[in-house]
Parts: sequence; structure tokens; C-alpha cells
Amino acid sequence: MFCLTFVLRLPIEHPPSNSKSLSLKHSDLLEGCRNNFLTPFHNLITRLNDTATFSSNPPVTCIISDFISTYPKDLYEELGINYVLFCTMGVFGFMTFRHFCDQIKQCLFSQGNVINNQAVLNFNSFMKWIPDLKGAQESDLFRLIQTKSLHKNLVADSSKWVMEKASKASAVFFYTFKALESATLVYIGPLDLLLNQIPGDDYNSIGCSLWNPETECIKWLDSKEPNSLTYANASHQVGAHKSRYEVENLFKELMTGQK
Repeated sequence: MFCLTFVLRLPIEHPPSNSKSLSLKHSDLLEGCRNNFLTPFHNLITRLNDTATFSSNPPVTCIISDFISTYPKDLYEELGINYVLFCTMGVFGFMTFRHFCDQIKQCLFSQGNVINNQAVLNFNSFMKWIPDLKGAQESDLFRLIQTKSLHKNLVADSSKWVMEKASKASAVFFYTFKALESATLVYIGPLDLLLNQIPGDDYNSIGCSLWNPETECIKWLDSKEPNSLTYANASHQVGAHKSRYEVENLFKELMTGQK
């Protein structure tokens, strides 16, 4: 058994070299993968399997892919290779992405909240059309729905075929924690702890986040007694409609256990 990491240069704009964040525009990444990924990856798998027929190297029997990048699914159908999706977003994000198009129809078109081809939302209203997300407000919608043009929305277009192919995968892994799930689910997180279990020094430079970690927060957590506090890791990508007061109030509610 061996693990192969496939690296491909994509013709997309990267953040400045002096930037503290390595994150890219989601739409650029999706479009770059869709237009440039499948053919070279298909050629790579074909070469590996051809080599396995006359050497001691094993053939490719399983592909583990990021949930959004379901492009190898076509290889599974053609070559009969097991295909596993790894969903790094939470289940809430998975469900909202699954109903991406429904969000647009229910939240925008039915209410007529479109001015100059831009979405105008009532962020305090509740979403009632997505199962298992009771109490979720429209402010929890993907930011691309809130701000992007309704036409040529790449993410909305991608959600249709991503979910269709995801339902046909051999398995789907969700990145979750034992304390958050029932006994019927097998957890694999946190990924950082799994990296620490790999012997050797070859993977010391590998991280699980595109953002620079705040090590002081971890040191502060390590100084506390087990089960004495709740740790919330919040991304800096907060919707533009949120005011500083709302963000600060949210963190206060988290710290006091109100949310």
C-alpha cells in the first residue's frame, strides 16, 4: 500500500508572497480545477496502472479526494477504482452546500429580493426549507449567495454535479470530533493529532490550515484543566454584513455558553 500526492500547477492568481494567508478565491480554485485537473490526473493514474502490469508496483485501487474536487469520480467510473470523498467542512456546511440552489430559489427569487442582478437579503429571517437546520438564519448562508451575481455563479453550478457525484462515492468521510457525534459515527479528527502520530520527520512541515496558527491560544488552552472551558476556533472570514459589535457579541455569547 502506498499513498500518492498529486500536485498540479493551476493558472490562477495567488495571494502576495508577503500575505499572512495562503487562501485563494474559491471560485478561481473551482474553475481552475474543473478546466485543468482531470486530463493530467487521468494520465497519471493510467501510467501507474500500466506500470503495475509489468512491475512489482501495486495498481491504484482507491482515490481519496477533497469533497469539492469530485473530478476523479469520472476515473472511478471508467477504471473501476474505489472513490472516497473527504469532507473537511462541517455537516452544517455540507447541508447548506447541498441545498445551494434551493437557497437561491427560496431566499431570492420567491421573495423578489433582487436589485440590479444582486441579491438583497433579510439576514434576520429563518431558513425553513433545509432539513435538519432548524433555527438557521439567512445570515448563515454562503457569502457567495449574499454578494455575487446570480448569473454565471460557478459555485451554484458546481453544487449540482458535486452532490450528484458525492452520492455515488464508495464512502464519505466527515471531519468531526468524538464529543460532537453519536456512537454510530466513526470520528477521525482532529487532523493535527493524526499528523503527530506519523513517525519520522518528513511530515513536520505539513499543516492542516491555510491560516497562520495562533500558538499563544494553544499554549493558553494547555495551561487549563481538562473540561474546564469551551474552545471555539473561528475563521477570520466573517460576512461583510456583520458589524464589529455583532462579531464581538457573538464571541461573548460563545464564551459565556449562551451559544
